[in-house]
Amino acid sequence: MVGKVVHESKVEAREHPWGGMIKDLIKEKHLHLLIGYYDPGEGLKPHTHAISEEIYYVLKGRGAMTLGDSEVDIEAGMAIHIPPNVVHGPTNTGDEPLVIAFILSPVE
Repeated sequence: MVGKVVHESKVEAREHPWGGMIKDLIKEKHLHLLIGYYDPGEGLKPHTHAISEEIYYVLKGRGAMTLGDSEVDIEAGMAIHIPPNVVHGPTNTGDEPLVIAFILSPVE
């Protein structure tokens, strides 16, 4: 078979050094798909990527997103594009888990 098929339930979560838990669903040479899980009050430390663009897609919950010099409210169903070298990081401001899909390209 060409390509890769992965079910989220078959991938083990690991602690992210910048906060929350993540699952690396697919990581290839030019593309990386992860799922991040954040309990209420948790978040991912604001950070940048030197060469990667990133897309966040909020699957569940709500929160606040540092995006450059701004902070925006996020909720399930929203997509966020982050260009290289832009400070970004989500925080769960809700009362249920915040779950976000992350896609990075190219992979750093």
